[in-house]
Amino acid sequence: MKINIDKLDILNAASDTSSYHDGEIDYQNNKITNVVYEEGNGINLARVTVKDTTKSYTVNLKFELNGKFISHSCSCNSYSIWKDSGCKHTISSMFYLMDLSNELRQKENELMVSNKLISKFEDQVIGKIKSLSTTSNKVTLFPEIILKGESIYLALYIGKSRKYIIRN
Repeated sequence: MKINIDKLDILNAASDTSSYHDGEIDYQNNKITNVVYEEGNGINLARVTVKDTTKSYTVNLKFELNGKFISHSCSCNSYSIWKDSGCKHTISSMFYLMDLSNELRQKENELMVSNKLISKFEDQVIGKIKSLSTTSNKVTLFPEIILKGESIYLALYIGKSRKYIIRN
């Protein structure tokens, strides 16, 4: 599901500066407990559960298929009073989804860069090894990318018994 939320969307949704500020604090204090995504009828829906002091509330955020933010609602009493203006639960949900979508975009970019690096590696190194191999002395090289946290390792298996690891 594609989601595009920015701070301007959040500011426009906030009923006042207090709900904006309180929603941002609730987000920073990890008050989001659950997120469910639903797709259908040309609209995407994010159903977010926000834990308040004594109770949990459900926030519904609607998006067009291209990710553009459309509307919001919340099950709290404040929302029923303000109607089209966002309560702190709505604002904290929007901050959560904004950061999540930014993180996903960053990971997609990292994956794209790593795929390009792998392709370049295969073209240059493996091609060079193949060109240096003689028919009687063939070398079989099997690359493997290992992702551990923030680190990326390249393991090269030569034949079935040797393993070389290139770091950084």
